[in-house]
Amino acid sequence: MKTPVELVVGTYKALGVTQIDRSALPALRAMGQILFYPPNVAGWPGGENWLTSQMMIARQNFLAGLVNAQVMGASSWLNDVPMDPAQATHSLVTTLLQDDASPASYAQIKAYLAGDGTSALAMLGVENFQERIHGAAYLTMAMPAYQLA
Repeated sequence: MKTPVELVVGTYKALGVTQIDRSALPALRAMGQILFYPPNVAGWPGGENWLTSQMMIARQNFLAGLVNAQVMGASSWLNDVPMDPAQATHSLVTTLLQDDASPASYAQIKAYLAGDGTSALAMLGVENFQERIHGAAYLTMAMPAYQLA
């Protein structure tokens, strides 16, 4: 299980955002890891200690806030994801999960990008590219595989 610091820094790095914004420190605090203030001389506990319902909510809140933040405009690769839903899904899953996604999860991200199953979502296009790609990035990072070190 990734520690909060590994999650936060790794997410900025994975998304190609070179500057960490102000939301990182409050997110770390909400996840229970305040930099330079470990609970004891042994440091922070690892592994399953970071897997609580409160921590998972804090992790998802951080990810959702980040993909919707202005700092995402500086993403070095997210803006270059292909317009085709299948290719975009492959790019997201490869980059963010190192291809560690089930076929069903892969299909759900592809369906989200394609706008399948709802009239409210149009197919991925120029007018909704940023919103839809950021949403798909969030869905990809919300998968359990992204939480593992």
